[in-house]
Formats: sequence, C-alpha cells, structure tokens
Amino acid sequence: MSGPRTTGPALELMYRFVLLLAALLSAIPAHARDAGDGIAVIIGNKTYRNGVAAVEYAHNDADAMKKWVVEVLGYRPEDVIDLRDAGKADLETTFGNQTNPQGKLYRWVRPGRSEVVVFYSGHGIPGPRDGRGYLLPADADPNAVELSGYPLDVLEANLQKLPAKSVTVFLDACFSGRSPGGDLVKASSIGLRANPMKGGGGVAVLSAAKSSQMANWDVEARHGLFTEYLLRALYGEADKPRWGNSDGKVTLAEVKKFLDDEMTYRASRTSSRDQTPDLSGDPGRVVAAWTQGRPPTRPAMVPRPEKTIALPPSSDRKGDSEKKHQDDRRAKEVVDRKEEVVSVLSTTCMIKITDYYRDGTTSDQVKEYGRGMHGCPPLTFRGGTVGGGVTFQSR
Repeated sequence: MSGPRTTGPALELMYRFVLLLAALLSAIPAHARDAGDGIAVIIGNKTYRNGVAAVEYAHNDADAMKKWVVEVLGYRPEDVIDLRDAGKADLETTFGNQTNPQGKLYRWVRPGRSEVVVFYSGHGIPGPRDGRGYLLPADADPNAVELSGYPLDVLEANLQKLPAKSVTVFLDACFSGRSPGGDLVKASSIGLRANPMKGGGGVAVLSAAKSSQMANWDVEARHGLFTEYLLRALYGEADKPRWGNSDGKVTLAEVKKFLDDEMTYRASRTSSRDQTPDLSGDPGRVVAAWTQGRPPTRPAMVPRPEKTIALPPSSDRKGDSEKKHQDDRRAKEVVDRKEEVVSVLSTTCMIKITDYYRDGTTSDQVKEYGRGMHGCPPLTFRGGTVGGGVTFQSR
C-alpha cells in the first residue's frame, strides 16, 4: 500500500525549494565547499622604520587578498594570520626560524588536509654580503639585512616542512634593492646570485618580478602592479580563452600567462621598465575555481577611514549664525600640506598631495608633474603645530 502522494501546491513548493538550493550551491565557489581546513597568512608591510621608504599600497594589497581568501576560497576569517607592518619577531613567530621551523603556521596546519596560501606585499632586499634574498621586516635595518632581515631560503625550507596538502606563495616584492620610493641599500648594483625561491616539495611560488627587476605600483588602482593584475587573474580573467581554457578553474600557469601579457605590458607602458613575474613549482595547481562558468565578482575597494587630527575644545560655542558661518569656513582652511613622490615614470612624476584641514580631516590627491633633467620637482612641506599638540615634521 503506497503512502499519500504529494500534489498541487506542496509539489510546487518542493520544486521551488530544490531550484533555490541548486542555485545557492552553484553560487558557492568550488574551493569554498571543502576549504574548512584552509589556512592563510596575509602580510602587508607599508610603514618602515630606519628611514626606509613606505610601500604605499601594501595595506590595500593585503586587504584585497584577505577578502579573496575568505570570500572566494571560503577560508574562515579565524584561520587567517593577518599581519600589518610585521617586524622580524612577527615573521619568526609565524614561520619559525632557521633552527625551529614550527611557528604558528605549522601549529595551525591540519596534516594532509590544509591548503596554505601565503601572501606578502612589502619590501624585499638582497643581502649586500651574501647575495641571499630577504623579506624586509618593518623594523629592519636595510644596511644590516643579514642580521635583521628574514631569509627567503629559510622561509621556503620551513614552508616545505609544513605537513600541509599544498602551499601557494604570492610575493609582491622585488629583490633588486630598488623600489618606486627609492633605493633600499647604498650599493644599488647589488644583485642576487639566483632566483630567491625555487619551489618544490609541495610549495609553489609566484613572485612579482625577476630578481634584477623592480616591482612597480599601479597608482590609479592603488595597489602594487603585481597584486592588481593577480587579483584580476584570480577573479576569472586568466580563465578566458586568451590565457586559459574557460573551464571554471584558474591554474598558476594561466595566472602566469595573464601576468606575462597584461602586467608586463602595463609596466612597460607606464614606467618604461621591465617587470616579468617568476613562477616556481607546480604550474598546473588550481588556485581558484567556480561552477557553471560564473567567476566571482571582484568587490570594489573600500578606502580606509581618513586620518583625523585632534583639535582643542572650543572656548565659546554660543555665538550667532554669522559667527558659526565664519567658524565653518575657518574649519576647512588648509593648515598643513604634505607632498610625497609615489611613482617615478620615464618623463613624469606622480606626487601624492595630502592637505590637513583645521577641522581635523585630511584629503589626498595624486597629481602628475613633468620630470626634469634632475628628477622630480622639489617637494614642499610646511611644518608647524596644529591644535591638540600634534606636530607635523618633514621626514
């Protein structure tokens, strides 16, 4: 004897539910369904001590890559080791050191199950004496990098010792001793003896540039040039027929081909410099995937909150409407201005101008100036004390 049959409205409701469930499942990136064991390390080193030029967009790079790891790969936010302006102790705590490889990352990995993603945006530097490649911690002395830097060969050796399913490394750094903000070491002719990371042992490494090249910035996108085009590739551009096979998966080989074509052209066109990405390790590794041919949509970058300057409390807040109008106008007066070079092109200089207003807010704009025989035009910097005891000083 058969049970009651489902008919009419109940059947239609069940059918709609099945369609909705299928749509939801298809919208989830393929990696997100089994990414519960994934671990990521995201590092953005922007602000350096010891007179080292800032990496202007490193925090933007790290923010965007963290969003990709969480929203596209499906990694849990609590499984992301998120570092900003990391010092040497931070890097050793995370990755271990030459004598002990078991740092925080090692302890977080689930043996044989975790797919590890490591992203770094910041300065890289060659050792003046040993020619090795180093990540430059935010507290390092670039002229004593053999003592204060974090060696790339130690990083690679420790990553190879992780009991992970796979390790994929993205480095938006160069190891030429130069940067868009200026030379990092006094002897600018210093170079590496070999490519800084070789890959292998389950580790794949995609770097922004060859060892003798400079990693450029994309001022318009407010990212490192490598990171900007890496994000375009990972969000589906690299799977298009020109660079991939439109199978809903992005491999490292497809990313490399996209960067070779698009990023390298952009570097040549905007800065008159060569920048060619370097790939070591398994080129067939899938680094992004989705279903039904629908790549994820890249979110717009949300600017960080503007910095504010503390102002002393007003001694008289009563006044009439005329006084209020005068106060409002006075609040928007520029009380200080800072200019800094963010990119030097073949014939022009891109200069960021920051205005500090009396009401405590700031505004930024990037302007293009002609480059003369002796380089960029001289910068202006008006110092002084603005309310609340905040003093602006030139670097």
